[in-house]
Amino acid sequence: HNQKKSRTKKSHCHTLTTQTASTMEQRQGIAVQGMLTDVAKVESLAEAVIMDKNELIAIDGRRNVNRVALRALSKLPQKPGDTMWMNFGTMFAKVPTATAVELISQDQADLETAAEEVRVHLKETTRQLQKQRGETLHPGFDLVGTSDKERAQFVASGSTKSS
Repeated sequence: HNQKKSRTKKSHCHTLTTQTASTMEQRQGIAVQGMLTDVAKVESLAEAVIMDKNELIAIDGRRNVNRVALRALSKLPQKPGDTMWMNFGTMFAKVPTATAVELISQDQADLETAAEEVRVHLKETTRQLQKQRGETLHPGFDLVGTSDKERAQFVASGSTKSS
């Protein structure tokens, strides 16, 4: 009878140990799954930051090409009715020079808007990435440059005069 009690006790202890081990494995599995989810989120955010930076580089390249084109057109002597060839993707078209300048200027403005949208998205993604990593934002991260209007007001107010 004592042997039977001993076996039952051992069996009960073994069952408890197995249940405890199973519970620990489940908790570890959940912890590992949570860590993997966090790592995946960080990877996703980091990839978005890289893509935004690459997009800004591409936009900046187009802006520089437009700037060069506008500068070259401004140096040409222009007579009314002058035309020039422009590339529109896969085709060329002959357009009045004034129209070409307008089109390039409009494209430049559109690129500025697109670049600003990407910068806003990049800042937000960077903020989320640093939060996910548990890092604090650098002081001045949210600084915004002054607009042309604000600079003009500053200059007009005479604030640049030295004492």
